[in-house]
Amino acid sequence: MLAVIMVAAVLLAAGVLAALPAFQPASPLGVRVPRAHLADASAPIRTYRLTVTGCGMVAALLAAVFREHPAAFPLSIALPLVGAAVAWQWQRAHLARLKETGRWFEGKATAIAGRITPEDLPRASFPWGWMACSVLVTLVAVYVVAAQWEQIPGIIPTHWGPGMQPDAWSEKSVGSVFIPAFVNLGLIVVMAATIALMRAVRVHPRTDRTTRGQLRSAAQIVACIRGLGVLVFLMSTGIAVLQVASPLPRYAEQMGYALAFMLTLTFIGVIIALVASLRAPARLEQDLAHQNFPDSTAESPNNDHHYRLGLFYYNPADPAIVVDRRAGVGMDFNYAHWQGKAFAAVVLAIVVGSLLAAFIV
Repeated sequence: MLAVIMVAAVLLAAGVLAALPAFQPASPLGVRVPRAHLADASAPIRTYRLTVTGCGMVAALLAAVFREHPAAFPLSIALPLVGAAVAWQWQRAHLARLKETGRWFEGKATAIAGRITPEDLPRASFPWGWMACSVLVTLVAVYVVAAQWEQIPGIIPTHWGPGMQPDAWSEKSVGSVFIPAFVNLGLIVVMAATIALMRAVRVHPRTDRTTRGQLRSAAQIVACIRGLGVLVFLMSTGIAVLQVASPLPRYAEQMGYALAFMLTLTFIGVIIALVASLRAPARLEQDLAHQNFPDSTAESPNNDHHYRLGLFYYNPADPAIVVDRRAGVGMDFNYAHWQGKAFAAVVLAIVVGSLLAAFIV
């Protein structure tokens, strides 16, 4: 079962990475491409996806073969990540050369900004229903465990090894018994704050600044917020099952199934959020098919020089602080401003701290 979970996680990670160019069709592989030349970008995109898929399959095989080794899973996840990073930069450089030698933007009319106001953009409502259901399922799990408090032994397992056998224990207490519930509530709070921030902050599109491009970007964020609401509920449900199974002796033999159930729900939630974000622009195109915007024939500017590695926007002359992602969906920072630098520093500190903690432990 553990091998199946590891393989599924690796393949899901590889699939998400392979799908990245589809989220921003105006800038596949981080290169701004005019509409008339999108077909010319198909070969680099195909090579990128084949490379990532191949790395994912090799990683899945390694995860299955070396499933008993503690380092098997992190190394298996790292392989498609490294493969995607290498393939992205490799094929991005190739696509940039094709654009430069072909002079794809020569003679193209560009739109500095679409004629649209924030009030015209689609806006997602906060997923109160999903959040309320997430809190409810967490509280139900807490109630079920609390109602059987006397059946919980004085020493309870707090960690399970690769074979789903307990390898760490703790004395019975509110803190040790309800660790999953605390994690669940923390997850809900963090995700709720993230969604609220996504709704409150105005994202300035820089990948496609035409009217149609701004509408597509806003529609993607709306779909992403809705998908995140579903994801939070599914993850909370899975963690709630772990909350019930982990401290109660009667469910000790089912911990493997509980973990598999939690991860399965998480995978489903991630897929739902990704599919929703991918389908949103297509649905919007159908709705806008018969609308003619003043800049419908114009292209967004060729601004690749403002992106580091084809991913990170860096433009000191641009007052915008929050911009759309060059790859994927959602928002990112203009890293020329202090807010972007502070965010990058925090992320770097978290990554380095996690790696150091792993080696120290």
